[in-house]
Amino acid sequence: MTKNINILDGGFGQAIINKGLDQIGTLWGCSAYLNEKDHQKVIDTHLEFIKAGSKMITTSNFTIRKRRLAQNKLENRLKDFLEISGKLAQEAVNISNKDIEIAGSLPTRGETYKSDVFLSDDELLKEFYESASIINPYVDLFYLDVL
Repeated sequence: MTKNINILDGGFGQAIINKGLDQIGTLWGCSAYLNEKDHQKVIDTHLEFIKAGSKMITTSNFTIRKRRLAQNKLENRLKDFLEISGKLAQEAVNISNKDIEIAGSLPTRGETYKSDVFLSDDELLKEFYESASIINPYVDLFYLDVL
């Protein structure tokens, strides 16, 4: 029996930090969306995962959520950063000239690996919907990241 196996990209944040990205606050690898000079690092990181065999890359926007942006005094940049993450993923796929899917990340809304709930179910759904609506034009599917 033959099974289809798809390889997803890996730890994007750490991979781009290893390229010399200066982290800003708690934005980790998503600090690359702040400065256009770092956008090529994002594309190169996607391309390295594709070259290594990934059949799917992610929008790599794990820390681009309202709570994290507020921690870094960047609350008004949600839409900008999510759009940049989608556009850069698309650019990498186009450059690769391969049949690669893009998965839109819908990350946790709280603190990573903590079960604290700080949003009501309605607020949580509203935040997920807002992020999904912004990155929808750039992706083939969505995935829930570290809920």
